Amino acid sequence: MRYELFKRLNTGGEPLADQEIRNCIFRGISPVFTDLIKQLASDVDFINFIAPTDKQASELYLDELVLRFFSLYNNHNEIKKNLSEHMTDYMRDATSNADLYQGKIEVFTRTFQVAKKLGRAAVNGLNGQLSTSLYDGLFHGIATNLDHYEAMDVDRLREKMERLKADDEFKKASGVASNYKERTRKRIERAINIFAEA
Repeated sequence: MRYELFKRLNTGGEPLADQEIRNCIFRGISPVFTDLIKQLASDVDFINFIAPTDKQASELYLDELVLRFFSLYNNHNEIKKNLSEHMTDYMRDATSNADLYQGKIEVFTRTFQVAKKLGRAAVNGLNGQLSTSLYDGLFHGIATNLDHYEAMDVDRLREKMERLKADDEFKKASGVASNYKERTRKRIERAINIFAEA
């Protein structure tokens, strides 16, 4: 993998995606967290739910989405940089400190089991492509009240997601420049509030 990455760099090929760079750098320190992210991202149901393009798959987009959840769960108010830098810092720290992620493995797995009941359309934007804003909203909304949503009827869960999609405050924190720290914090906080409502 490293050979292929640096071959692309040295032959003037296409630039590396952020997650390709993260995996290359931090795997050299310790492969444990990188392998965990890859294992979760390789779940067949997760792949089908995200439905990445070939290009996205080759650029480790699935790995990045798993890392995205880990880096933001119970931590979205601590973001001090744009989201990409925040994720890089989290991966660096988690590579050397398993305490940062051990408790999140089960949360991610259980959250996805609930989220997948809604199907891929739940996280599609208006253009039919996956919206990372909706992905954040759905996963963090469920994860914050996990026991409740595991027992909830799928139709009621779908109603929650439709409310989130229609919410003006959430929409203002999505779209263009949605990876800025303030927008990321506002978006996740709004999703948590909507999913917390009866």
